[in-house]
Amino acid sequence: MIERTSSAIVKEVIEQDNKMAFVSGPRQVGKTTLAKRYKELFGQGLYLNWDNVAHQKRILTDPLFFERENRDPGKPFLLVFDEIHKYGRWKNYLKGAYDDYKDEFRFLVTGSGRLELFKKGGDSLLGRYFSVPLFPLSLGELGGKLTSFSEFIEGLDNPSPSTKEGIERYHHLFRFSGFPEPFVRGTTVFIIVGFRSTKRF
Repeated sequence: MIERTSSAIVKEVIEQDNKMAFVSGPRQVGKTTLAKRYKELFGQGLYLNWDNVAHQKRILTDPLFFERENRDPGKPFLLVFDEIHKYGRWKNYLKGAYDDYKDEFRFLVTGSGRLELFKKGGDSLLGRYFSVPLFPLSLGELGGKLTSFSEFIEGLDNPSPSTKEGIERYHHLFRFSGFPEPFVRGTTVFIIVGFRSTKRF
């Protein structure tokens, strides 16, 4: 799995600042993967996706369901709400949950292709969250050796050992995009047939 730089920001927002972390970005950029991975590392938590009918029903029929989760009361419990912005009353729901339970629970919210989505939350969520935009993969996240695009161009004709790895990463990034799944798969077929036919913004 590729370690995203945004993971460290999410960790700081949740564990040090005790704010809700709102992770937003384009479809297929890795928001859900980041959220699930962080939940695993957090220790105890629960993942809910509004697009999952069972999860949606759970929230609607028992909004405070998380109070009754089996957990260690001496440690905070992480609640991950994926695509919760599709719920018509999501802002009020999160506001109430955070205000009443922020000492016992932590909140990670993901969704939407538009980075400005959560800014529409208005005053109801003011001061309760930090926005963490998630972008497609960059060379920096991939551990590239090059520090700038100009170094990449200069190294094309006669790459030194120190820049060769970075150049190879540039080529792979340009060919398969910065979206995690096609990048990791690294196949032309997936890029042309699979990913491009399903990707929406």
